[in-house]
Amino acid sequence: MPLYLDFILVAGIVISSIILFLLLKASDKKAPKKVLLVYFAYILAVILHSYSNLHKLESLYKLTFIFDFTIIWLFGPLLYIYIKSIFLDENKLIQKNSLHFIPLLLISIVVGFPIVFTLYKTDSSLEYLRFLEENQVYIVIVRNIYFIVYLILSLNLFTKYKRTIEHSFSNISEADLNWIRILLYGCFLFATIDLATRWFEEFFASNISNYGYLTIFLIIVLTTYLGFKGISRSKILIPNFLLEKQPETFQNVNTTNSLSGHTKQEISKLKEKLALLMNESKLYLDPELTLNILAKEVGISDKKLSTLLNMHFHANFYDYVNTFRIEEVKKKLQNKENEKFTLLSIALDCGFNSKASFNRVFKKLIGLSPSQYISSKVSHKKT
Repeated sequence: MPLYLDFILVAGIVISSIILFLLLKASDKKAPKKVLLVYFAYILAVILHSYSNLHKLESLYKLTFIFDFTIIWLFGPLLYIYIKSIFLDENKLIQKNSLHFIPLLLISIVVGFPIVFTLYKTDSSLEYLRFLEENQVYIVIVRNIYFIVYLILSLNLFTKYKRTIEHSFSNISEADLNWIRILLYGCFLFATIDLATRWFEEFFASNISNYGYLTIFLIIVLTTYLGFKGISRSKILIPNFLLEKQPETFQNVNTTNSLSGHTKQEISKLKEKLALLMNESKLYLDPELTLNILAKEVGISDKKLSTLLNMHFHANFYDYVNTFRIEEVKKKLQNKENEKFTLLSIALDCGFNSKASFNRVFKKLIGLSPSQYISSKVSHKKT
């Protein structure tokens, strides 16, 4: 028995147990944590199953078989719902999406539990189970295709939410979001390798059983990554009204949708109050400024503020606020007293929360990178 396999499995058991303990201990038991609790409990059982197989622990092997058999059928829908839970603040989110688990339930009832029964009653075996065992590789193909379909759905959902949050948040840190994309790509890699290794074992090297543990290793890596990121990252809530339309259509939102009760004079006063808050109070200097916070300061709902920005300023919330921040940066760069400060410190002082987001916004709104902009100003002075 290779020692490295034992080490990998023991490490996986320890890591999963620690993450489970941290999740159970956490005071915040909102939807994302509940989803993670189900996932890590399942993963712990799967790793224990592999450990029992490696060490010929028959009782533990039988007890944990159903978890190993159904893990992929669970993980796809669970990952999809987990991404939803990060961005949405819905009650009973898991119950509302319970239909996604019907394939898992059917597979468990029709195939999983009957196989478990045969493990305890070796003299009884159903004909269709023998057929499935003989064509196991095709079951693996179907299973992984099912998983990949959910990964594609999850990636599309994440992309939609990522675009939408620009209409609610003034700062978007790539580090706070890209971990989800990395996780999904990692799952794509896992599905591909799992399919390739199972195919390889079936047709070319069926006697080399250790290749099967490669997928377990990938599961442990993904589990560690998900555990670290999932526990340390908080929810990024999107107002429900923003999800009623695709982000591309926001520019054409009709004012009657949320400002129908306001006259032109009232809308003009709202615009004046908003301008006062941004130009005089400089609310944009707060890196945690959100659509909801600004709406409360103006005295209207976040939906009305979003409509006001789109219809009368032709910008989403993210671009609107960051335009003020960029102008503030430009003013500070023109002041010789600020030459002793770094560009990053100036950007942070103007409301940005990271160098990456500042550079991205500056290039988007000005058309030049910050360094190119500074160089152009220096060259202009020399001439």
